[in-house]
Amino acid sequence: MKFFAATAAIVGLASAATVSKATLRDNNGLQAVTLTIDGVQCSATSPAALGSRQIACPGSAYSWHVTGSVGDYELTLFKGVVTDSPQAYAKLPTHCSAGGAGPNDMVCDQNNDITIDI
Repeated sequence: MKFFAATAAIVGLASAATVSKATLRDNNGLQAVTLTIDGVQCSATSPAALGSRQIACPGSAYSWHVTGSVGDYELTLFKGVVTDSPQAYAKLPTHCSAGGAGPNDMVCDQNNDITIDI
């Protein structure tokens, strides 16, 4: 019985989140990111906001952070908004095209939904 209770407690800590509809604006560094986590739209629309370690997503149980450059991005998903929240990483599959604001301006859209287990 103790084993079952311990296993149930551990299983209860795990969760999976689906990330979809990501759009990233990159012009010599990330300028803006919008993505959807489990149906809740999240965004950061300035380089200063994107520099935060964790970006809150109001209405969601998760916070997030994106690193990388044109076509090669990694998403960190946090379960919660405190700095010691459980976290997991995943490559964000994107396709990039010219953004129109100069030779280095790119708009990258997510190719496929991803599921991240935390």
